[in-house]
Amino acid sequence: MGKPPQDPLVRALEALVATLPTKDAARAWYERCVASWGGRAVEETFNDGAMRQVVRRGEGGDDLLPGVSLLWRQASIGGKRGEGLMLLDGLQSISVVYGDDGAPLDRSANGNAAGRLGELVRLLAREPAPADAALRWFTSLDEDRFGLARVHYPVSAPDGLPSVVFAAVKGLRRALFSGQLPERACYVAIDGVAGEVFAHGSTRDEAVAACQRQLENTPVAPRAETGTPTDDYDDDGTLLARGAVPRWPAPGESPPDDDLQSDEGAGWRPDVDAEAWKGDDDAPPEASITEGPDGRQTVRFALFSGFLRGPSADAPALPQRPECTPIVVVPLEGPLTSPPPAGRWWRVLGARGRTGHVLRIDRGHDFVLVGCDLLGLVDLDRLEAALDHVEATNPLPQGPPEYAPFYRFRTRSYRWTPDGPERAQGLRPAGGSRGTRFDAAALDGDALQGQVLRFTKVWRPVT
Repeated sequence: MGKPPQDPLVRALEALVATLPTKDAARAWYERCVASWGGRAVEETFNDGAMRQVVRRGEGGDDLLPGVSLLWRQASIGGKRGEGLMLLDGLQSISVVYGDDGAPLDRSANGNAAGRLGELVRLLAREPAPADAALRWFTSLDEDRFGLARVHYPVSAPDGLPSVVFAAVKGLRRALFSGQLPERACYVAIDGVAGEVFAHGSTRDEAVAACQRQLENTPVAPRAETGTPTDDYDDDGTLLARGAVPRWPAPGESPPDDDLQSDEGAGWRPDVDAEAWKGDDDAPPEASITEGPDGRQTVRFALFSGFLRGPSADAPALPQRPECTPIVVVPLEGPLTSPPPAGRWWRVLGARGRTGHVLRIDRGHDFVLVGCDLLGLVDLDRLEAALDHVEATNPLPQGPPEYAPFYRFRTRSYRWTPDGPERAQGLRPAGGSRGTRFDAAALDGDALQGQVLRFTKVWRPVT
């Protein structure tokens, strides 16, 4: 699993396996969790029911809460088929897959950002009936603990609620980075399809209403993430010429050895067919949320059918109409008012819509972001020298030389490592990327709290 034994997320996973030792026990617990939410449960199914995910509606309204969710899924582990349980909380997840004999076949714990799944350790350790205690914990989470984002979800999206939140958060990060959002506290509502149409207001309802008015004049379609590693951009970010699309490896071939597909960069990503989402504009919108006799609401759709093309939905495609467009609304905090120790305060956004604050130190067209968790640990006066030293001893891989003339940026992130038996405390590399066009959608406000990130502009070669 790649996690140290003391990691609370791993201990939560082990506690969950001990509490639900068989597939039947885990499936029964999943069904009890869904039933406990009653009419507020919305269960989405993927791939003809191969995966089921349940989310919750807020009290007194129709908006969905996109925070903690529960999945039951089929999986293949080492050629063996299985099914099992997954708990998600933002960037945290714990998962158990059970084999045909009902015993655990595989287990995993992922994510180290802020989340609540670690709470299960203390809870399950002291309860005489741990399954019942875990059920009470899951079903009694108040709305604020689900995260701050809310989703207006009139018709199911082809890729479900996670895709809506993902598109909206990426759009809000871009808007924050480019200075398009107010320098004050407010609510911001944004479409959950392209993440491009947004509005703000002093209340959630005011922001959603303003966004809906804009959508009446601005139809949206999924953002086309097109690009190649040899796209030629000028120094202002204007595309001068589109490069050739690399040939994707045939079955059995190894993928190209490059670092352009990092989550932190904007390297090549395959085309997504926006027409598949458009739907029939002449037909009335057909809601795909159905309610069973127990009051449980179900939304049917499918995941992307493959890496290169999609989506392939069981539910009808979304018509391009304002009344059918999902909207995500988050409360945006204002900038910090305390004097920064260097540079200026900068706002970032986490996966669940929570505003984060980092220190931004500008150096011309370059900048460094320092997470608040590292203030007091790193020496800001010597930070650049420390990063240069790390870079000299652990350089970022260069990638294919034929791509080098087209790089316009590079990023490198660093984490703080405490004293250990083999090395002294200090900053260590935690990732990096280079590419043709920087995309601020990758600036995850949760992860950045414990990182230093350095952005360097790469100037276009003079020809």
